[in-house]
Amino acid sequence: MPAMGEERARRWADASSEERVVRAIDGHEVWVAEVDGVPVGWVEVDRDRVEGIYVHPRLAGSGIGSTLLGHAEALIRAAGFPSAALEASWNAEEFYLRRGYEAQGPRPEEAGRPMRKPLHGAAP
Repeated sequence: MPAMGEERARRWADASSEERVVRAIDGHEVWVAEVDGVPVGWVEVDRDRVEGIYVHPRLAGSGIGSTLLGHAEALIRAAGFPSAALEASWNAEEFYLRRGYEAQGPRPEEAGRPMRKPLHGAAP
């Protein structure tokens, strides 16, 4: 898996400003995972899209990311969408592939790979 270069990481961090977080909370579904009352991860959903998901690196592999993703998919399914969409970063692409997402074309150079997963049992 290629590492995110310093310049790309800086652009990503700049795009994750406090202003962007406030807009996301105001306009999207945002759910936070906690362990012993401490926030350790979050997921952001906008209509049929998982806009963002994060788990503290020390808890990678703990199942928190899978739980957050499952919750996001349940919200999308309950809203009547037949599939969930997202853009996978380099380091998260395998995570999504293992959970049934399929790549939707080549990876843009400066963005995540578009991916989609059918959600069985979505409301008509």
